[in-house]
Amino acid sequence: MHNTSKLLATAAVLVAIVSGCASSSPEQTDAVSNGSESSSTQTSSSGENDPDTTAPEASPKPARLTPDGTWELITANVDGEPIDQLAGLFLEVTGEEFSAEGACNTFGGPFDGDIFSTLVGCLDETLDRNAIDERMIEALSNGPSLIDNQLVFNGPGVDLVYQPFDIPPLDQLFAVLTNPDFAADGSELFVDPEAGPLLVDQLSRLDHPNPIVQFYLGTQGDLVSFHWSAENAGGSWGAELRTLSRRAYAHELHGRSGPIGVRVALIPDTVADAPELLALGLLENNVLVLDESVERGAFTVQRPDGGDFVLTVP
Repeated sequence: MHNTSKLLATAAVLVAIVSGCASSSPEQTDAVSNGSESSSTQTSSSGENDPDTTAPEASPKPARLTPDGTWELITANVDGEPIDQLAGLFLEVTGEEFSAEGACNTFGGPFDGDIFSTLVGCLDETLDRNAIDERMIEALSNGPSLIDNQLVFNGPGVDLVYQPFDIPPLDQLFAVLTNPDFAADGSELFVDPEAGPLLVDQLSRLDHPNPIVQFYLGTQGDLVSFHWSAENAGGSWGAELRTLSRRAYAHELHGRSGPIGVRVALIPDTVADAPELLALGLLENNVLVLDESVERGAFTVQRPDGGDFVLTVP
């Protein structure tokens, strides 16, 4: 199955990169660089005879007739308690098979069949993520119920509710990638000679006042890849567009000799002016360089469509 194969490939990268780390971002993978890693319609009124006309309202999205497609987790209850940290995880359904993001790992396979999973060990002081993954797998393997345009899964003590998800267009989240004025040459980046050449479909320069590191944004197939380059160090990571529209993880940049004193997060255009994010550091051209005083935690801001965008600082 296409989705299962795609997830298996991503899973391999996740196991190699993240296994055993103190904190992990399950939907975030190292970018495949260096050879390793329905839109809504609107109804309107002319207002010719009504001076008090209001702004047009978006028509409701059509209901899905089958579970097939992309879904976003909106409710996760475990033993009667809501687990808010799981909101925004994604599920793909094709026929009788699924692939899903969990609290720590990714997993999938046939409903009511053998489920595969990555084997990342996540350490979290507030949440037993690996135990929650086991409970999610049990609920998902029971198969879905399509109720009021929501996908519902139930297991012993577990209730999961998903809503339909439409992936935002690239230019809505990262307009710089569609602007030829910001096009960059991969030769500008520092590339570890042992890692091989940089593999990207396109690359854009993200100008930022930070004096230590230069930042870039690229695409690699279905991934949006973030690249950083300093005088003697560089690196990259990537995630799917759907993931970047919902959440970000702060990364501490490391060279061969250790951390270089910069923590960064990739912020989409849709929330780039959020006061809560601007208070955390210097945010410009999609790059948030965090102040040293920012402590670990999750920072939530509201998206223009009413949902949440979450920045996690591990």
